[in-house]
Amino acid sequence: MSKAVVDGDRLSRMVCDLNRKNYCRVSENEVKPKAFKPNSEGETSIFVTSDLPEKEIWGLGETHLCGENKVYGRADVTAHVIFGLETIKVDYNNDPEYHANLTWPDEKEAIQDMAQVLAAEAVCIQR
Repeated sequence: MSKAVVDGDRLSRMVCDLNRKNYCRVSENEVKPKAFKPNSEGETSIFVTSDLPEKEIWGLGETHLCGENKVYGRADVTAHVIFGLETIKVDYNNDPEYHANLTWPDEKEAIQDMAQVLAAEAVCIQR
């Protein structure tokens, strides 16, 4: 059963050491569009991290994505940015806890444009 994501929620895309050059540049606080692009199933894995302490946020990345001591950082964006795009949906499945997927439309050109919007609005946070 999906949970609700509200306008002000912080959504975090974890950045592992292996993909950091393609996803995030901390020195310039730049998130790259590729960080948010969907996988082959049309989804982008994120976590709803509003009100979570930093240690717990990093733990989500270690436990579920990157492995211990392999989390480089994260790209944070607020839910209202995603809701403003209208065609991207947030499926807050809570599996694992705090997990959600962004589900994207099929049009490749639209995906590129929306990924650029999300990247421009996101903040790159180094661990």
